[in-house]
Amino acid sequence: MNYESLVTFVSLAKTKSFTKTAEEVFCTQSTATLRIQSLENTYGVKLFHRTGKSVSLTEAGKILLPHAELILSTCREAEERISQLRNLSSGKIDLISSHTPGTYILPFLLASFRKAYPAIVVNSHIEYASNVIQEIAEGVRFDLGLVSQPKMVEDTRLVCRFIMEDPLALIVSPDHPLAKKKKIDLEALTNEILLISNSSTSLIDYLKSVTNGKAELRKFVVVGNAEAVKKSVKMNLGAAIISKYAIQEEVKNGDLVEVELQGNNLQRNIYLLQRKNRIPSPASEAFIHLLFRKHENDSQHWLETVFAMR
Repeated sequence: MNYESLVTFVSLAKTKSFTKTAEEVFCTQSTATLRIQSLENTYGVKLFHRTGKSVSLTEAGKILLPHAELILSTCREAEERISQLRNLSSGKIDLISSHTPGTYILPFLLASFRKAYPAIVVNSHIEYASNVIQEIAEGVRFDLGLVSQPKMVEDTRLVCRFIMEDPLALIVSPDHPLAKKKKIDLEALTNEILLISNSSTSLIDYLKSVTNGKAELRKFVVVGNAEAVKKSVKMNLGAAIISKYAIQEEVKNGDLVEVELQGNNLQRNIYLLQRKNRIPSPASEAFIHLLFRKHENDSQHWLETVFAMR
């Protein structure tokens, strides 16, 4: 039994003529006859009474008809939905991101994506970077992941691709003693309380690596997430090293002060994570295409240009 045989069977039940059915399903009469015979051989019963040039359903044919119509209807619906998916007139993407890309970068991506593909639903979830890496590596719940990390994520289960730079900045309250300094070395932070989002952040090891052990940064206090870090800094509870994308508005408004770190160009990178060997859906492919769009005048990522203009 195959799709063409069922199409021919349903058509013949309606037209009661092999000639009309052959025209309707675009085949020869002999092919139509062979398809009906194939169905009858499959079920071991006659499906039509043949009287001259006219045919009518047998009792077995009457039983098969509604089921055949349901099968064909289901196949057509599946074909239509796949076509919609392929043409991006429907679809869904489940994203998971660490806090910096998920909170401060992804909204700009989603705004552009929604404008281009309004029918595609994007569900965005924010977790710590370690959880994002684990979720994508397991490859069950989420299609794509975005993380900010000092270096490429090394996991044989993952494909990790660079998207854009994530420059870091030292921020303090306007009332903090360091706010009056134009430039400082990282070593000057040895006795400062540094506020961080979570105890498993890659920032701690990264700061130790860039100072080659010269700066003994010991006073780390966990406050929960990037927004909590900023609020705590505003309240002068400590200093923080955080993504520049997260602090643009507060620095512009004077709520936070950015202090330049002399001799240290601190930055992480934003990476796209995908499960290796997992075929992305058409919707995910469209999102990836948008993600890697370059600025029209150079190789700079278009989002970096957007943030530079703010």
